Order: sequence, then C-alpha cells, then structure tokens
Amino acid sequence: MWEQIGQGRAGYRLTIRATRVSLRQLVAIIVGCVLVGGAAATAALIAISVETDSMLGRSDVVLVAGGLAVVIVLALLWIFAWQRKRYVVEWDDRGIRIIGAGAERALPWASIARVLIRLDTDYARVEVRSRDGGSVTLLAGFGSQDVKKANAIDPIPGEVVGLLNRHLSAAPPPPRNALGLHVFLGAQQTVP
Repeated sequence: MWEQIGQGRAGYRLTIRATRVSLRQLVAIIVGCVLVGGAAATAALIAISVETDSMLGRSDVVLVAGGLAVVIVLALLWIFAWQRKRYVVEWDDRGIRIIGAGAERALPWASIARVLIRLDTDYARVEVRSRDGGSVTLLAGFGSQDVKKANAIDPIPGEVVGLLNRHLSAAPPPPRNALGLHVFLGAQQTVP
C-alpha cells in the first residue's frame, strides 16, 4: 500500500508483506526444486515399476510427477509464507530507506544503480541495487497475492514515478507481456 510520508517530509511510503530473498537465491531454489522433484519422481516411478513388474504409461508418469510437483509447490508456498515479514520502503528526495525485520538500510540516490518494481505475477518485487554490487530484493508476489487484487503490489503513484525520474532514468518500456515491470537506472547504466 502506497501512502504519503507526511510529518514535514515530502515522499511516499510503500508498506508490503514480503520475503527478503535475492534473485540468485530464488533461481537456486527453483533449480533445486526441479532437481529434487525430478529425482524423487524418477525414484518413485522406478520403485512402482519394480514392485508392480510392469511399465507405466505416460498418464501414470504425469500423475506421479504432477503429484510431486504439487507437494513441492505447496511446501515452497508454506516456507515463503512463514518467512514473510512487514517491510516499509520510503522514497523521498534524499533516497530510499528500507525498514523491516529488525534492520534499516538507507540508500542515497547517488549510490543506487537500479530500482526494479514488479507489480504483477509471482515475481512481484521491489529490488534496489546499489553501485557497490549489494542489493535488497523484497519478493511480495510468490504465494502472497490476494485473490481479490489484480496485482501483488499496488500501482505506483504518479508522484513516485516523478520522483524516480528526477533522480534516476527510466529504462525502455518493458515487453508487452511484462506490463507490471518498471525499471529505473542510475546515471551511466545500461539495461541488463
């Protein structure tokens, strides 16, 4: 939820429930799940074939692998829901402050290399990458989207877009299938 900061400060505050995870960690989790799920499905199929002394058809393979995939996805949803915390991201003329989970990080605009805000899909997130290579990624989409809402994160107010455009430059528009993706780059940055 976006709201004005107030209290004599011009800026906006985004309050979200998110899991702090880097994209590298997320990719590792997805690859790990595919490998573990594939190995478990293969072992289950071999065990069933040996015990029943018959070859399984395609529909049986899909049933076993699909069942394991559902279990893995539900386990991941539970883990991400369990780790979800409340974060506040404040945007003003001084920079970006990220407050949550007992820590606070302030990044002045000059130290920011890229800001990525994804409003929709399971990859809805706020990612702030600094020039020194550090980044903070708050994953708000996976398993947290309210069924009544179209996006995991509310649309960005025009004033916040104006603030980001004053201090960073907007990257080229995203492809048609990524309408909820907004990327802002620091000076002398190129789109990755």
